[in-house]
Amino acid sequence: MKIIISQDIYKLFQDKDSLLNRQDIIVFQTGSNDETLKIHLAEKVNLIIAELDMPGMTSELLYATIRKNPELRHVMVLMISPNTMKSVERCSRCMADAVITKPANPALILAKAQSLLDISWREASQVRVSANGKV
Repeated sequence: MKIIISQDIYKLFQDKDSLLNRQDIIVFQTGSNDETLKIHLAEKVNLIIAELDMPGMTSELLYATIRKNPELRHVMVLMISPNTMKSVERCSRCMADAVITKPANPALILAKAQSLLDISWREASQVRVSANGKV
């Protein structure tokens, strides 16, 4: 799995064990919408976690470009937005799959990202279950 995440949001998780630290997940940090598009064009990521207002092209233009491109459109988008009606409407125009308003709880961001990627939580240990469902 590949994830693009804005640098400011990534800072919330730097010192924490999280989904973003899994070995089977590659994380690309971005500081602008232009950079997000460049990375997604090269890497075809599974999830973009971004703030609504990032430097560069507008988010509306970025996600319209992505959604119109047959090779890029299947990415899931989790947008972090100011808690205003205007901002939430802009997220809708960006065709975000999920929106979390600020102040964004890091645990909620991770839970929503996990849900969008359809990844199960990993526990510290694994329990083998037999074919009949018994441990």
